Amino acid sequence: MTALTTVNADDKFEATLKLLEAGDYESARANFHELAVKAEANETKSTYTLGELLALVKLDRTSEARRLLKVSDSFLRETDEGQVRAALIEVQIDSVEGIWGHVLPSLDRMLREYKQILNDPQLRDVYEEIQLRRGMRLAFLGRFREALPILEEVVSFNNPALLSGEFWYEMGKCYVDAGDFEKAGEAYSKALGYGLDDVRASHAHWEVAVILMRNESHARALGELGLAEKHATAANIEKKNIYKAMSVAFFKLGMKEEGTRYATLAGVKH
Repeated sequence: MTALTTVNADDKFEATLKLLEAGDYESARANFHELAVKAEANETKSTYTLGELLALVKLDRTSEARRLLKVSDSFLRETDEGQVRAALIEVQIDSVEGIWGHVLPSLDRMLREYKQILNDPQLRDVYEEIQLRRGMRLAFLGRFREALPILEEVVSFNNPALLSGEFWYEMGKCYVDAGDFEKAGEAYSKALGYGLDDVRASHAHWEVAVILMRNESHARALGELGLAEKHATAANIEKKNIYKAMSVAFFKLGMKEEGTRYATLAGVKH
């Protein structure tokens, strides 16, 4: 490459990274592909190819990503960074395709095999994503005691890009399992602040309501239970337990008529 073309390639690379950050994945993919084709050094080609792979994953074009990963294997493995980032791309592909049986073992293997490499500040983002994915997967599997310290570590990274409604939702489940209801309530409230689908939102409001009722805050609990019912309707979730809790809260507040009505809806004789 001449000096001029190198400068042009660097400018195009920076512009393409901005496209990726902005969510214009197709334009980013096309640019990364063009840069990779024209690159002469394998290390540079590896960088551009990894960008193209990431864009393909974001586009859910996982079959193309797998093919590109396979044909690029030889030069991606020439550097530690190429190896590690390629391994993470494969995990991302498995996640998009729902091949969950591969995901956690692959992440654990990465931590073992690349332990020293992951200490490189250049690969800090890879380590953080590994821990995020491990913690979320463990929590989803109900392995809350294993997940909690990992998710707490993720919070300590002070990286807002890693946090989401789903993250705080899983964190809330971990805290409930640990019996730390104050932190569970905080986590579920944060999850709701980020936004959740109706199934998770209904459950989160339910958990917040249960915590409030433990603290004898029955009026506030009713507000949360009402929201849990609303999301349960949208998600087509059974409401019996919600109505039962509402009945209890109304009776605690001395509102016997409402308490009786919700007890009836819950199928409870009173």
